Amino acid sequence: MFDTLTEDQKALWRRVTTVEEQQIDLQMKQEDLENRNWRNICIRGVPGGMESTDIMTFTADLLHAISGDADASPLALDGAYQVALAQRCCDSTPDILTRVHFTEKKAILQAFRKNAD
Repeated sequence: MFDTLTEDQKALWRRVTTVEEQQIDLQMKQEDLENRNWRNICIRGVPGGMESTDIMTFTADLLHAISGDADASPLALDGAYQVALAQRCCDSTPDILTRVHFTEKKAILQAFRKNAD
């Protein structure tokens, strides 16, 4: 009898863990939908070929260099991709749209403004 209860308890804990993971995923998706434009950074004027084949690494390195803090940990990007030609203006250089965490975006933009002055 206790063996059956133990098995049932383990099964319930597995289900609870699965539901918690699904809840976290859904919460992140909802947050992403609500705040999509707040976390995007568009990088314009990247010379062709500079982005190589791994846009995520290129963009993370570029934003890390812009921040000016060599000791800072590498940025955790949620996504990075080239904007399709139909969505861009008549400019021939590729644009890269990057989604970063809000706190990191704020720090990047502050560092960029500071370095621009």
